[in-house]
Amino acid sequence: MQKLFVGLPIVLTVAACGSLHRPSAAAAPKEGIAYEVAGIISQTGTAKDATPQPAIVRSPESIGEFVRARSAQMNFCYEEALVVNPKLAGALAVAVTITSGGDVTEASITKRSVMGKGSQQLEDCVRARVKTWRFPSSDAPTGTYPFSVSFTK
Repeated sequence: MQKLFVGLPIVLTVAACGSLHRPSAAAAPKEGIAYEVAGIISQTGTAKDATPQPAIVRSPESIGEFVRARSAQMNFCYEEALVVNPKLAGALAVAVTITSGGDVTEASITKRSVMGKGSQQLEDCVRARVKTWRFPSSDAPTGTYPFSVSFTK
């Protein structure tokens, strides 16, 4: 697990793992935002021939690096939601669909532990920010990749 400290109060944690999951309370930092990235959820594309080919996917590490580089956007969403509810905390699991060209065609919240006043504003903001991202081009076909974001005070 890598930790990257980006200004106060953000703490980003990215972990590559085999399945989509919500970070445990024990794994979450005391304050800030933690990110977890898992493997691919789904992948679409067509094979040029009938010979089975190994799946080409974007690595959890590259997704995690990309998400960490946009921590200011997640922090902006959280800070805006904290104005509505200063006690807001929890996690969002996001599934992002990325084309081979790097465009994000879908961003959805698949799990949440953030509840109460301000939570819908946080979700809407995170989803809107993620939809503006453009990942590096890849040989991987269009696929859906998960990552989790923990928001804690």
